[in-house]
Amino acid sequence: MVKKFFLPVVIFFLLTRFLPAQDVSFGGKFSFGTAYLHLTDSESDAQGVPENTLVSNGLVQLLMTVTSGTVVRAYFGGTVSDYACTDISGNAVISDQKSESLDKAYIKLRFPWFTGQRMRLSLGKMPLSWGYGVVFNAGDIVFGPEPESFKNSETVFSGGTESSLSDLRTSTDWIVNASVPLLDGKLAVEPVAVLPLESGSAAAVSGESELYSALADSGSTLSGRSGYPRAGGRIMFMSYLEQIETVEAGYLTDFTAAEQQFYAAADGNLYVDYNLCAAFSLFKDSLSFTGSSGTEKKYTPSEQTKECTMLSLGLSKIFSVAAFDAAQAHTLSLRAETLYYPFSGTVKICTISSFSFTPALSSSVTWLFTRTSPDSLAGQASSVQEYIHLLALNLEIIPAGSFTVNAAAVLPDIQKAAGIQELSLSCTYRF
Repeated sequence: MVKKFFLPVVIFFLLTRFLPAQDVSFGGKFSFGTAYLHLTDSESDAQGVPENTLVSNGLVQLLMTVTSGTVVRAYFGGTVSDYACTDISGNAVISDQKSESLDKAYIKLRFPWFTGQRMRLSLGKMPLSWGYGVVFNAGDIVFGPEPESFKNSETVFSGGTESSLSDLRTSTDWIVNASVPLLDGKLAVEPVAVLPLESGSAAAVSGESELYSALADSGSTLSGRSGYPRAGGRIMFMSYLEQIETVEAGYLTDFTAAEQQFYAAADGNLYVDYNLCAAFSLFKDSLSFTGSSGTEKKYTPSEQTKECTMLSLGLSKIFSVAAFDAAQAHTLSLRAETLYYPFSGTVKICTISSFSFTPALSSSVTWLFTRTSPDSLAGQASSVQEYIHLLALNLEIIPAGSFTVNAAAVLPDIQKAAGIQELSLSCTYRF
């Protein structure tokens, strides 16, 4: 841990040490939770855990922000977590994992620009938001269309509240990014370089085709997070119209041009808030790999492009519902997002319905539907479509200030009436 964090700590210290008029603030969260898992025989064998398992986890996340006027802002934060898995029937700990991670270590600088506005330069380990969408975002060619915590189609986050949604897309990487304003702020050009200094490999999404998984292993960001240096940029046009607020397009490539990524996105409001993203990749070389049947397979660049072509659509609306107490209205929040691969036929849909009874009490229902055609491009004998219907029920209570209690139940396949697979209870304190 010391070796991993030593260089970023030194760089952060040197960048902020000599800033004039420093304003330092601290934030973060403490989170503790436990969950009971009840698995079938096949699920237990597939996941390698007992049928009745108790999972406990604890997390401490800290963030320091250093501000110097309106010109410089620096962030530094990390997470320490502990995860334990216990076999209830055997009363034995089968897994106990501790981990530390450096989440953020970056600085933002603002410089005067010719238009009278300010150009922004950011560098360090930082998040980068391209495209639109919380659950599914085809425009996120930097970190992938799904959050890291959402890669497995059989795993759903246990809440649909705003606090849980804000924790979905938290990926960071070592990035150098600039934003140059043009046309009185209506147009912005943003060159970027992604320099993954930490080792890691792309993670495939379960249920996808063999070709999709092979692309993830080869480092394609559209099918997982890439571990290769990339450079490119995006152009954003802000119309300041309600119907179409923002239109953007971006491009990324590695330094060998083995894969070139493109995306376009737009968002606005047409009674409901909407966002639409599309993305695809162009490949230079054919891809060869060994399939699940043990045979050698080879796919042309055009076949790889088809597999990585995707669309995402998001719709959301917040309604105010009259209450008996006129001074306190209820809030109904509806959100639907989908990710579609037109050539492979895979479709993923997530709907979240959240109702706020009071500012301190809310509930949500999350439904995840996945239809996969894993063999449509893989050329196997079987082309049977697979369907997954997952339902999660969540209750959130805020007993005091920044302290939150969440209770959740997960039904893994409501179509088969398999019953409750997971019951969880967690407590989170944010500051």
